[in-house]
Amino acid sequence: CVNNIAMLDAPSPISAYPGNKVNISIITVGQLHGASSDVVTYSKCDVISCPNFKINCAVENCTNPSHKATDLQPTNQNCTNYTYLVTANRNKAYSVLLSLVTTTYANMAAFIPYRFVIDITECPFGFKTWSNISMCSADEVLLKYHIDNDVDTATVIRSNTIWIGNSSLNTLAVHSNCPYDYCNPNSITFRVAIEQDSQCNYNRTGVLCGGCKPNMSTVFGSNRCIPCTNDQRLWLLIPFSLMGVVLVMLLFLLNCTVSVGTIHGLVLYANIIAPGIFYRLNFPDPTRRLVFIAWLNFNFGFETCFYNGMNTIVKAWLQFVFPAYILLLVGVFIFLSRWSSLVARCFRRNSVAVLATLILLSYTKVLETVITVLA
Repeated sequence: CVNNIAMLDAPSPISAYPGNKVNISIITVGQLHGASSDVVTYSKCDVISCPNFKINCAVENCTNPSHKATDLQPTNQNCTNYTYLVTANRNKAYSVLLSLVTTTYANMAAFIPYRFVIDITECPFGFKTWSNISMCSADEVLLKYHIDNDVDTATVIRSNTIWIGNSSLNTLAVHSNCPYDYCNPNSITFRVAIEQDSQCNYNRTGVLCGGCKPNMSTVFGSNRCIPCTNDQRLWLLIPFSLMGVVLVMLLFLLNCTVSVGTIHGLVLYANIIAPGIFYRLNFPDPTRRLVFIAWLNFNFGFETCFYNGMNTIVKAWLQFVFPAYILLLVGVFIFLSRWSSLVARCFRRNSVAVLATLILLSYTKVLETVITVLA
């Protein structure tokens, strides 16, 4: 039915899965071919073969017109949607021939029902048919985590730190603790099969939003994925190498170590209390972390591209480089102090305190990196 005009052409097959609601636009026509009001119901048959959609179909297991109240739907003299709830009596894809009939003329020999084929497909990803239910319903994994879902639209609703998606084994997976800043904490409705990346933050993708979308790279200083170019930021190796030397020398020469009570308290706050506060407050923008606190944790404190194509795994391993480099410098100064009296006078007297300070400064950074790598 189009613009209140009856269309007698055979419709193309409709694809649907058990639990879908199929809406068919129809208009009932009386004996004089005029639009009239009536009540429509359906009968159906399992299709063996049907080369031209509705004529000469080989069928089996045909049913009589349904008299259930939910299947009896009134029409008027305008186009009306007839809603058919697709059900299945087998756990595989097949087709049914649906015949729409009116209760007034259903038993008349001259009556021509409106027939069309529905190709019943398998349940969408995240849903399955159970032995005692004729429609798709939520997978047991969704039921375990009490995930709200809608079978008709094949969507699920997630929020907070839950991640739902296709695992590397091509099975449905639900994780209750998506890594901080990787997943969007807001309530999101999406189809698991094709829209699972909609739950990811900052151009992330993949299992647990652990990767970056194409042409995006992970960066130091935040969990974002942003475009980077091949020619930028590798020069950062030079200033950071010099900063390591300067940091170690300042700790030695100025005696800014944890043996001083004020420094000890500041380092303890920066490395233990502050990171926990930032994680728990869930700042909407990861770049808002205080640069000073980030530096005390051996973090950049601002978004910095290192090279184009850097992924999360490489970034995690690179987090070990600077702490290891700093500790190596301390070892070099201690070793040199054995062979040079000048170096010994400057560095040897508080070498243990400096080493302890750098270990405490590196503790949280190394711990977070180890957890990230092992996760």
